[in-house]
Amino acid sequence: MAAGSGRWKKIEAGGIFEGAAGTEVVLRSGRATCIDPTTNGILNITSGGNVFNGQQVPLNNMLVIPRSDGRGFKADTPVYIMYKGGGAVKY
Repeated sequence: MAAGSGRWKKIEAGGIFEGAAGTEVVLRSGRATCIDPTTNGILNITSGGNVFNGQQVPLNNMLVIPRSDGRGFKADTPVYIMYKGGGAVKY
């Protein structure tokens, strides 16, 4: 994420963040679980791997949502995220 281009959002426990295609997101605090109805995973740019459905989202890792197909995460606790791109929170 380029400096100054990201947005911050607090998501309460139980909230679901669903990212749009190309959205970059970093979980800054709290715990969240990956949601991926496609089973292909969410790209973890930091580790070079993927985060798959049901796995914990790692803190301070840049994730990229590849398509607008329901991928995102559920906040297990209140979380703060930094993101660039599109996304919606559902409760």
